[in-house]
Amino acid sequence: MVGDAVTWTIRHDVVLITTKEKARGKPIIVNHDVQDLIFGLTDFMGPRINQIRLIDKLQDEDGGGPFGGIGEKPKLIEPGDLSTLIQENVAVGTWAEEGISIDAHEGYILISHTPEVQEQVRQFLEDLRRFNSSLVTIESKFLTVSQNWLQEIGVDFRGLDGQTVPDVTNGLEDMASQGLGNGGSGTTNGAGHPAAGIFYDQGSAGAIYGATENYYTQALGSALSNIGGMTVQMAYLSKLDLSAILRAVEKSTNIELVNDQVLSVHNTQRAYVTVINQRAFIQDFDVEVAQFQAVADPQVNVLNEGVVLDVRPTIHHDRKYLTLEIQPTVAKVVALRNFSSTLGGNTSPVEFQLPEMQVQSVFTTAIIPDGGSIMLGGLSNVRNVERRAEVPWFAKIPIVGFFFKQEGYSDENKSLMILIRARITDVRDELKRLEATR
Repeated sequence: MVGDAVTWTIRHDVVLITTKEKARGKPIIVNHDVQDLIFGLTDFMGPRINQIRLIDKLQDEDGGGPFGGIGEKPKLIEPGDLSTLIQENVAVGTWAEEGISIDAHEGYILISHTPEVQEQVRQFLEDLRRFNSSLVTIESKFLTVSQNWLQEIGVDFRGLDGQTVPDVTNGLEDMASQGLGNGGSGTTNGAGHPAAGIFYDQGSAGAIYGATENYYTQALGSALSNIGGMTVQMAYLSKLDLSAILRAVEKSTNIELVNDQVLSVHNTQRAYVTVINQRAFIQDFDVEVAQFQAVADPQVNVLNEGVVLDVRPTIHHDRKYLTLEIQPTVAKVVALRNFSSTLGGNTSPVEFQLPEMQVQSVFTTAIIPDGGSIMLGGLSNVRNVERRAEVPWFAKIPIVGFFFKQEGYSDENKSLMILIRARITDVRDELKRLEATR
């Protein structure tokens, strides 16, 4: 009946009929610290070890490189926007009244209002902090499983002392025994005739010389070598001289290598964890002139090998699921070969190195429940080799054929599996738990 000028409120357990200004009470000034709400999250970009970089191209255009990088640091919300958000959600319609004010500054918001509204503002800011203080703890395991098996068995007829195969050389003419027989150097110009393994003296009719050497030009496998096992040389000396070398080797390996990392990261922030080994190598050289002579000035670069896990989690509104951007990379230096060159003239040769790297990586996005796990697989390397060298016709004879051939087999299986588990944690709850424990 009296209009908008009169209202009621409850104080001291009684109902007071009064004006709006008196019912509101005397405003108080409170400085609300909001630095944690407007603090920008820095994106940390993991080392990119998936390529061999030249010295003048160590950094990518977006700042990433072999040693990691730091991205932009945008603020989650500006102070002015946070001030508008408060006015639209707390005590709506009262901010234009006399004596009421809200001023946004860098890192804090100064509010003049009633104690009741100040408490509502404090609770509103706490609700915002509860979501912004969420951390995602990511546990990752890189499991490398390798199973390798090698078997090689065979017989060579060679090694008779003092008997060589005449008119057969290790050099360019015949290339017998790959230039290794009878003390050869293993080069294309290996000296001497290959040693015989079969000798039969026919008197005035001459002699018969023979040898079988089952050499291979390529390795049986890269994970296991055929060095080791059993080597037996047997000789029979009579009118017919025989010398046979038996080679038999079998090897197997089973490897399970686990790299375990734990990483905690804020919601929507990009971060990484890395376990790498750095190897220096001479990649190039500059030519300097000193006292009228060219001198090679080496340029040293660094190779990174190991494990890098680059992630960015996003918590869903119901806090029951997460979206993960995952970029795991595993790099290994396979070989580091020397290469020599000259500066011309009478200068000594200079050497630099040519690296070879094996890289396995996965870039993907996955949705998992809070506390759930995801397995990334498919990074497998399978190599099966079977080779045989034999003497035609003789190797087909049952039982006897064993002495005229060599056989080799190898199986190499290597798989990389990545297990990732993510769970949502609240920073303040963890601090309270640690404080209670202490």
